Amino acid sequence: MLLGKREQNFLLLVIIIFSLYLLILQIQHNRSIPKPNINISTFSSDNETKINFPLDLNQVSYDELKQINGLSSELAEAIITYRENNGSFTNLEQLKEIDGISSGLVKHLEIYLIVGND
Repeated sequence: MLLGKREQNFLLLVIIIFSLYLLILQIQHNRSIPKPNINISTFSSDNETKINFPLDLNQVSYDELKQINGLSSELAEAIITYRENNGSFTNLEQLKEIDGISSGLVKHLEIYLIVGND
């Protein structure tokens, strides 16, 4: 079936309008996604101590590390042990030298931990 010039132009106009509608929906969706807030607070398990993130990786305690979502107590202990054995961290990427810490986990930890005045 062949379309006339008028029908082709109408179909093209409908496609353009629909594309713009989808673009507007995508923009609205992206605006509704909450951005991570660097200044995160959490309460410790005893509900008395408030912890404000980000924390300095060279000063953070085992108990503070355990409060980080996605970080097991075993990895928290491994981080403290690594710091005690190797000295201060110079950057977060050094965490990948610890068994069990992947690049993805380091990326996740960027909102919770800093090194020095990062």
